[in-house]
Amino acid sequence: MTQNQIDYNKILQEINKIDLGKCDVEFYVAYRKFQNKIPYSLFQVASDKNITKLFLEFLKKRLQRNIPLIAYDYVTLGSFDKIQTTQASEIPLQIALMDVIQSDDIVFATKYDQLLNANFYIIKYIPESGIPLYAVRKITSSYNPKPKVTLSNLLWDDGKLIDVEKKSAFKLDEFFDYISYGEHLFIYNKSNFEYILNIRESLIRKKEEIINNMRGKKIISNLDEFDHFIGNNIHNLRHIAKVESANYYTNETYVKKMLALIKKKPNWNISINDGKIVVTAENLKDVFSVLTNSRLKSEINNEVFDTSDKQLLDQ
Repeated sequence: MTQNQIDYNKILQEINKIDLGKCDVEFYVAYRKFQNKIPYSLFQVASDKNITKLFLEFLKKRLQRNIPLIAYDYVTLGSFDKIQTTQASEIPLQIALMDVIQSDDIVFATKYDQLLNANFYIIKYIPESGIPLYAVRKITSSYNPKPKVTLSNLLWDDGKLIDVEKKSAFKLDEFFDYISYGEHLFIYNKSNFEYILNIRESLIRKKEEIINNMRGKKIISNLDEFDHFIGNNIHNLRHIAKVESANYYTNETYVKKMLALIKKKPNWNISINDGKIVVTAENLKDVFSVLTNSRLKSEINNEVFDTSDKQLLDQ
């Protein structure tokens, strides 16, 4: 089933039917270890009933908000007034993260030092029946666990005021960067989501898939150079991923019309050799535009634009 065939609103309705009052909750802090074979390390952190109640309130507040859903897009910026959706199978490190958290190798944190400099935390909601839900949040530098040094910030502890500097503090907020439910991902903060899951790695793999898919097709004459020009540049990787999601390059009718039009438009900075596009370092952006059908002409004044953010309208 493709991304466009999945009814994410229906999945959200399923999530909203979870009886939070009967959920068990587990809390983990996580570290990115991308240089290692296993890219994440986790500690489970014990918490009391009041913290569990707080975690349940966090989830309840997120689910109560009626926010429009849109498909996750590698190119355009995220929006706080929309939830982006995608599948875990599209994000290799999401699969790796779930493998780690579902393993038997995770131990409980026993020292405060084990919480220091964690990159993100995960709250696992385990319903009475059905699959668990995971809520993930990046830990920013201002929220990293550390003693707070301030004369005005005191804690009431065991019948007396204590300087916070002498206490081990860990800050939480009520927001999530994304929720994982089975194969389905609901993204609230695109930037943090991509940080946690090292989106560059996913994009490099996607580039390799697209280049291989293009071999044998009459589209690009110099595929190896095309691959080289894209490189590991995150901007280029996002655009080649957009080529894959737009999927125009697999439509023979579109490709024929595109190539015929390019021949008539020398100012488009794209040349044709033996019926295929010749990619150069200078025209890479133009090639991305035609492959994603993003070179558009205004019906009002005939101006031509390149746009990566477009929405199909009813005729």
